[in-house]
Amino acid sequence: MNAYDSLADSYDLFGMDSFTTKMVDYSETILRRRRSRVRSVLDLACGTGSAAIEFARRGYDCTGLDVSEGMLKIARRKARAAGQPMRFLHCDMTSFKLSQQVDMITCFFDSVNHVIEKDEIRQTFKCVHDALKPGGFFIFDINTLRALRCWAGFTTVRETGAVYSIWQGSFDNSRQLAAIRMTFFRRQRDGSYLRSSTEIPERGFKLNEWTAMLRSAGFGRPEASKCFSFEKPDRTTHRVCFVCRRQ
Repeated sequence: MNAYDSLADSYDLFGMDSFTTKMVDYSETILRRRRSRVRSVLDLACGTGSAAIEFARRGYDCTGLDVSEGMLKIARRKARAAGQPMRFLHCDMTSFKLSQQVDMITCFFDSVNHVIEKDEIRQTFKCVHDALKPGGFFIFDINTLRALRCWAGFTTVRETGAVYSIWQGSFDNSRQLAAIRMTFFRRQRDGSYLRSSTEIPERGFKLNEWTAMLRSAGFGRPEASKCFSFEKPDRTTHRVCFVCRRQ
């Protein structure tokens, strides 16, 4: 079981799926501004499938891909409940291949930050480039270094339904590496609590480093903006959206 498998049962419970649904709206706004039509979509690191299912509801031919079988199990169940017959692929986004290219690939909720090594990020971007049709879009968001530095010393306690949790953040400036450690206490039928813990790391880079990695994968003119707007990022920006297009 990987860290994401252990998080799967609690992911939607804490509202962590709502951000991805908001990103679907933002992606459609991006496409409208470019007067571009998209039919087929691949959602990388799809988690419990919220964004992928929302794309499907809106008429896109959408496939979800995730490295966590635990997340995908929930995604498939949610898709069935929503009446959306769609594919979910169990695969690592650093090494995936598609049998058919798609019009757009998305990767939401700073999932690319979870790929720690630069070589693996470049591999991910190359896989994305190869999986896109000519003219296809790659849209993803990242946590900036400023955002990740805020994780240092962060602690919060949450209680939702039968789950009580403690969230603790850290940041290693020398490695530009942040982490959130989550400890869950799930109430059982007999009144006792089952404890489990998981830690999710994220690595940050300067915006010019992200751009260089995208260009090395073949994306010639990546565009960066403050997420949910079309303003240029600045030193205070916590979340950036990249829009890339395969030539």
